[in-house]
Amino acid sequence: MEEKKNTPFWDVSLSTEERLDWLMSELTMEEKLGMLATRVPAIERLGVPAMSVGGEAAHGVEARNDQNDLGGPETTTSFPQPIGMSATWDTELIREAGAVTGTEARVLYHRHPDRGLSRWAPTIDLERDPRWGRTEEGYGEDPYLIGEMSSAYIRGMQGDDPEYLRVASTLKHFYGNNTEVGRGWKNSSIDPRNKYELYLEPFRRAIEDGGAEAIMTAYNKINGIPGMLNPEVRTILKEKYGLKHAVCDGGAMELVADFHHYCGLHAETIAMALKAGVDGMSDNPEVVEQAAREAFELGLITEEDVDEALRNMFRTKLKLGIYDAIPRNPYDNVTEADLNSEENQEICRQVSRESIVLLKNEGEMLPLDKNTSADSLALIGPVGDSWYRDWYCGEPLRKTTLKQGMEKTLGGEIAFADGYDRVILRCGNQGIAVSGDGALILSDEPDIFIKKDWGEGCLYFQCARTGNYMNTRFYPGKVKPEEMGKLAADIEEPFDWFVMEIFHLEEQKDGTSVLTNRFGSPFLKGEDGSLWSMKGGEQIGPSVGLEMASASSVRKEIALSEAFFTLEVVESGVEAAVRLAESREKVVLALGCNPMVNAREEVDRGTIILPP
Repeated sequence: MEEKKNTPFWDVSLSTEERLDWLMSELTMEEKLGMLATRVPAIERLGVPAMSVGGEAAHGVEARNDQNDLGGPETTTSFPQPIGMSATWDTELIREAGAVTGTEARVLYHRHPDRGLSRWAPTIDLERDPRWGRTEEGYGEDPYLIGEMSSAYIRGMQGDDPEYLRVASTLKHFYGNNTEVGRGWKNSSIDPRNKYELYLEPFRRAIEDGGAEAIMTAYNKINGIPGMLNPEVRTILKEKYGLKHAVCDGGAMELVADFHHYCGLHAETIAMALKAGVDGMSDNPEVVEQAAREAFELGLITEEDVDEALRNMFRTKLKLGIYDAIPRNPYDNVTEADLNSEENQEICRQVSRESIVLLKNEGEMLPLDKNTSADSLALIGPVGDSWYRDWYCGEPLRKTTLKQGMEKTLGGEIAFADGYDRVILRCGNQGIAVSGDGALILSDEPDIFIKKDWGEGCLYFQCARTGNYMNTRFYPGKVKPEEMGKLAADIEEPFDWFVMEIFHLEEQKDGTSVLTNRFGSPFLKGEDGSLWSMKGGEQIGPSVGLEMASASSVRKEIALSEAFFTLEVVESGVEAAVRLAESREKVVLALGCNPMVNAREEVDRGTIILPP
């Protein structure tokens, strides 16, 4: 489409509005109705390439690529979680971190020129309850603190050029978004004083002071109205604060009818969203286009409604410089050397240093004496030699556990105990073993598993011999139909949306236990010694349920029966930790939670107690 850059749309000598006027006049209504999703197709005849709005950057660019079609992960500078970034109380440092994020997003944009310059960050929802699953993503509970720290990150991300943006920052999630369980249908009731003094204040500051380009609406209802239909997007954010554009959260358009039951048709939803000021729908583009087409045919929306939304979205894209025939955006002068540079890494190290909060130092135990020998210390605890990613973490250049860092600092090996029990899972006269292909079977020679208890009934079982985690084979498209629901231990790191490595143990009156999977479906044993977890698909969606049903028909020749287990403790984790502690002068105790289990998007904590 290079030869079509001679149109007024690409002419940098014209004003933004003149360029948009030309584009709106040239687009057909059919084309316009197909451009209301955040993933916009190319308009070949006008020389307008495709450009998606979206991408995560909560604490550095998230480019794991496990949820798109870009292949393997791309390493980026990964800062501490936002709650840690906020704990630095250092706005200038956080501005530098934002600039690193924006610059690295630009580098990846050159690799993938149809996406990556509009980033859905920062999350500035108030953290009013530590049990909220997304506390890791936010900046705190005080509106002033949130406004100051998030504004610094935004200014770094977007830059300070009067005409161009480095990247476009999209705030999350407007508003009253403080619970994950049931977020797709729950209602937040907020009185006027709390609304203006607490919930709206971070957004006001981030838009007016930080200059945030956009917002994403919340899934939940606010005082009875689904977030993406909330007219305050237009009347407050845009008309009072000066916001440029708004999008809904991923899949939120379909939830209005399917979960909130607020509208009967997606056409009604998209019409009400456009009237409320939401410009881009982060849903399946085909569903969005069909809804828009139906809304237009029913007279629920006009061409003027559509034009307004498209102008708002394209106005941001023009500020990003992606449609300039003569490139002028000063932030686009980046090279691969700007990705994971030493300067970026040093900023990251400094943010890490300043994010650490010392709560108490009784007896002035810290800092340890510089002459402390490695063999005088014991490191104990479940997170002492582990490195966990949160859901919005990027793929960092390197990963260092606490144990590795202590050993490098002290120049010697640190004795370590994780505190976990080592167990054999017995079923009658046999026990669970891992076969050659990773599947679990009942065997006379069972494997030993490391039982990792993350609290609230959530367990991991890691095979001590292979290091892999027990899981339910489950994902459509990744698992053969005949393997759906089969139990295995072939995952190196539990990290996916459903976390099928989570299991539960339900003790029975006779002393045995039933093992259930992530969705509460019990283990079943096949007559051939195989192990299965048949149910669960219907709790996720009809397509997965059909896959499970298909798997059942493929597997109908295998007779299945209930399985009851006893756990034989081969080694007590607590006893091993106590023995180690008694043999050393000082103990470093490393306790914490697992970001894939205890709290994350769609998962709230039930308690603030640490895991066992």
